[in-house]
Amino acid sequence: MAGVNQYRRRWSTQQQYRRSRTAMVGRGIPVFLLVILLAMTLYIFGIVGPDSRHRAAVSVPAATLVPPPAALVVPTTIGNVEPFGTLPPVAPVATDAAPTPLTYTLSGPLTGGAPRGDVFRITWPPPNAAQVDELARRLGLTGPVRQPKAGMYTVDGNGRLSVDAKATVYAPPAAPAATNTLPDDRTAISSARGWLATRNLLPADVGPAHVRRNGDTLDVIFHPKALPDILSDTPGIRVRVGPGNVVQEVERAWPSELRPGAYDLISLNDAWQQAQTRGMVDLRPPTGLSVPPNAIALINDVSLAYAFATDKNGGDFLQPLYVFRGTVTIPGQPAGADISIAVPAVRNMQQSAG
Repeated sequence: MAGVNQYRRRWSTQQQYRRSRTAMVGRGIPVFLLVILLAMTLYIFGIVGPDSRHRAAVSVPAATLVPPPAALVVPTTIGNVEPFGTLPPVAPVATDAAPTPLTYTLSGPLTGGAPRGDVFRITWPPPNAAQVDELARRLGLTGPVRQPKAGMYTVDGNGRLSVDAKATVYAPPAAPAATNTLPDDRTAISSARGWLATRNLLPADVGPAHVRRNGDTLDVIFHPKALPDILSDTPGIRVRVGPGNVVQEVERAWPSELRPGAYDLISLNDAWQQAQTRGMVDLRPPTGLSVPPNAIALINDVSLAYAFATDKNGGDFLQPLYVFRGTVTIPGQPAGADISIAVPAVRNMQQSAG
């Protein structure tokens, strides 16, 4: 009997153990489910799990920060107050022949500016026959110096040269047709600078150059370094370059004096109000794309630049303009079109044709 009782006690103890283990499993299920739920939550929010770089890409729109236009700084005037009377209208600069109707908006409030800015009266150096003859010899021209009218000289033979007070224009002999492409901007500027220097046509006060591409040719344009941004070619030097980096024409209009005169300017806000009616628009979409009507032009920069103007008596001036720059959105395209709008800044000026 002792052995039987021992067996029963052993069997009874095992049965209690089994019931206890089942109860523990039952109590552990809710804890297990809670752990799984916590793990999933941590994975979803990126706290645990594989590195985010190895997860499936999720398209999240990126915020675009467009700062407001920087405060416009206008240099302190140095000339006397309005010495040239009422100024002529500026010549159109890079105006779109058939402007696309756009919706204009600013990225922020306009700040800065000044009540007055300088206008520059241009004085040109008058040429004489001896100077023209010397230049013709440097350029390899073979013909004599002629004077078709007062103040103008021409030379033909192995090219053509025309000189008057306002401009010197030289066309080299026609070169064989080149199959090469146009040079890049840096090469074109370096070559044009060297070409001018070797012929004593590069002034000491020349400033940086920029390139304007015209399709099958390009123009390298130099301005006097003492002047701010100039939107017109004049005053300056324009070197036209064709395929193969061949110089096709040179036009040099370099002043002997720029006389300043201080004029009242319209406010930045007034200029912005006039941008759609009086502004001269330069719209440059990416190659192969066009801007649809009523697209949004977001303006986020404003600066002061100068443009050329001639009065009815033949007097030439450089006059300030406000230039608003920004981007026009093209639907469905990652890149927009660059836009600039130039608005005449002088208050005492005849209405612009722009």
